[in-house]
Amino acid sequence: MKRVLSVFLTVAMLLCLPVTTFAAEVEESQPSTCTVYTLNELKAALAAAADGDSIAIADCIEISDETVSSDKAVKIVRSNGFTDDMFVLGNQGGLSGLTIEDMTADFVNTVTVAIDTENAVIERCSFSGSSEHFVMFIVACGNAEITDCTFQTNGCLALSVPVPAAAVTVRNCTITDFTLPDGESAIANNGNLTLEQSKVYGNTGGIVNSGTLTVRASEIHGNGNSDITSRGQLNLAESSGDRLLYNAATGEQLSLPLSEYTDTATLLFLTEQEAADRFKPAPEPTPEPEPTPAPTPTPDDSDNDDDDTPPVSRPSRPSRPAVSKPKPTAPAPTLVCGNAVLDTSRSVVLQGYGDGLLHLEDSLTRAQMATILYRLLDEKSIAEYEAAEAAFTDVPADMWCSRYVSTIAKAGIVAGVGNGCFYPNDKLTWAQILTVLSRFTEPKACALQHIQYDGWAVEAVQTAVALGWIEDSADFAPNAIISRGDFMQLVNGVLTLYRAV
Repeated sequence: MKRVLSVFLTVAMLLCLPVTTFAAEVEESQPSTCTVYTLNELKAALAAAADGDSIAIADCIEISDETVSSDKAVKIVRSNGFTDDMFVLGNQGGLSGLTIEDMTADFVNTVTVAIDTENAVIERCSFSGSSEHFVMFIVACGNAEITDCTFQTNGCLALSVPVPAAAVTVRNCTITDFTLPDGESAIANNGNLTLEQSKVYGNTGGIVNSGTLTVRASEIHGNGNSDITSRGQLNLAESSGDRLLYNAATGEQLSLPLSEYTDTATLLFLTEQEAADRFKPAPEPTPEPEPTPAPTPTPDDSDNDDDDTPPVSRPSRPSRPAVSKPKPTAPAPTLVCGNAVLDTSRSVVLQGYGDGLLHLEDSLTRAQMATILYRLLDEKSIAEYEAAEAAFTDVPADMWCSRYVSTIAKAGIVAGVGNGCFYPNDKLTWAQILTVLSRFTEPKACALQHIQYDGWAVEAVQTAVALGWIEDSADFAPNAIISRGDFMQLVNGVLTLYRAV
């Protein structure tokens, strides 16, 4: 009897074992997410993670003298509410084999290579974002090698090299599907950038170069109206594929290779057919046929030979319709601060904060204002004033808004708050905004009937009323904080007033 019972129990255990094992497998197959704050926590999480898991970065992780790597299909994401750099790489710091998604914040950097870094390495990494968000994937303020990486879908930069002394090599990388604000490109270079065996295509802007750019064996095409906008030095090897290089403004074909090319130009790589379609001359307008003059009627007085009554006088009919001459029109006024000109054909378009909303009621910061005004400057102004070096002690060269703040400061549009500071995160008032905008026009005197204000910005307020930028209303409070939505509406209204008809 005992023997039979023992056999029965053994069979029962064998029958139950697969069920338990299957249940455990099902449970283990569910992806998980953990949050890390330090480098050691990140390394431990990568070691423990399974394919499909996610690791959320909730604090800036600094990496020097080692490389954080993984061969697992694990996503590195930004923790909700975290708005600092995800990674900062110092000397011999590196990232390898990571899949990074950064799409929950605006005006942030994913990876920053610290200034004076000599040899940071980013290899076999994948970066993806959202076209609705303002994220800079890599800001290289020091020297770096970026190899075998992909960058896809973002509303800002794949790579920024803001420091003139920085040397960055991008090798065997692909950058595509970036939807950018007007005037922005997927790559912005103020330093020394070498692009080798890489692809930059399908973006709304390609590369803006204000430093030294060297391109070898790479494909750059299909990037809106500019594959390369160069304001610095450009070195281009022979083009790969069947595309040739053209000046986007003139249609002139440029011979490759180019060496130490320093002309300011917007360049496109096009096939011969694409070039023929883009630069074909406009058809000659078909002249309008002139109307046939109507014959002047001849009075018939054959039956009135003896009638002394004079013939009836009729007004003569003109031979063609009378056309009033157009009155000469004065040239459209411009918005100019010194030599810096706002391009009135553009408009302010706000970026969201990562939750699908524009946050129009949020307060406008000084950094956001600088970014928007920079994007409104015309190309000539950018070429003259663009600055990579830091203009203020609290806006270092590796900060996301440094390029924008430094440029408009160099142009004399803003002057900071004293003591070498800019206070980029401070909120702005209506009086401050009107003061900045009024620098683009001559002051206008205007007796305020309803606005009760005689403060420091009264001249700017009077100018705004006189020019129709704002209404002379008792409800207007110059010292009130201006919202993002009100700033967008104000500036777009001003641009419309100055737009040529």
